[in-house]
Amino acid sequence: MDYFALFGISESLTVDAVSLKKKYYDLSRSFHPDLHTGQPEELQKQMMQMTTEANAAYKILGDKWKRTEYLLHKQGLLNDNASLPSAFLADMMDLNEQLADLQFEPNETKAAQLKQEVGKLIANSDNELHSVSQQFDHADDAESQSLLPTLKNLHLKSKYLLRLKASVDTFAT
Repeated sequence: MDYFALFGISESLTVDAVSLKKKYYDLSRSFHPDLHTGQPEELQKQMMQMTTEANAAYKILGDKWKRTEYLLHKQGLLNDNASLPSAFLADMMDLNEQLADLQFEPNETKAAQLKQEVGKLIANSDNELHSVSQQFDHADDAESQSLLPTLKNLHLKSKYLLRLKASVDTFAT
């Protein structure tokens, strides 16, 4: 099921949160199983499935990173072989070494510094996604297609950074 089509919105990386929420409530009401209790069992099952789909779609379309991942999956750009650029991984090597040091020698000051550094990288990634999203949403088809590899790299970097943050959080407490 195409979540953008379900919500009646165009494929984009930015959505109007208020409109999305209103459409979600409208869909939830129209698919709600209680409204179909007197209907045949098959229709009731179908409405239950549509409620599940609407819930999943709302969670995905309402989150910028999940929405990006969904769009990239739709375009066939995320698969098991998706990999990070080697330059990014080289940059992350130092942070991973700092994290490994914290595992063996806990140090609150170093943990706080590492947490702050990773937080800045995540904020930069968020800002970059916002910028590229604006370009993507205002581009013609050819331009938006040319931005997909950039979006893919941003997505993969973000996932990596969020995992790194979770690891840092574990040792920073």
